Amino acid sequence: MAVFFTLAAVWTESSLLASMPTVGILAPQLLWVLDFLAECVGLSLAGMTAYMLNERIPFFTRGLSFIHFWLPILIV
Repeated sequence: MAVFFTLAAVWTESSLLASMPTVGILAPQLLWVLDFLAECVGLSLAGMTAYMLNERIPFFTRGLSFIHFWLPILIV
């Protein structure tokens, strides 16, 4: 849902539509981003992004999940 709200906010240039997904997803997505960056350097904060570095999972599947990284950056 946050992706659709963000698309509508960018399209209509509406700050209200941009603020709704920001309030809803910013904290959990920020935790995901920090956990992913920690996993990249060999640490584990929450362990929820370990699958991103698992080579048994197809690259395409991991790439689809990378939306968790760039979406909060785009919204902010």
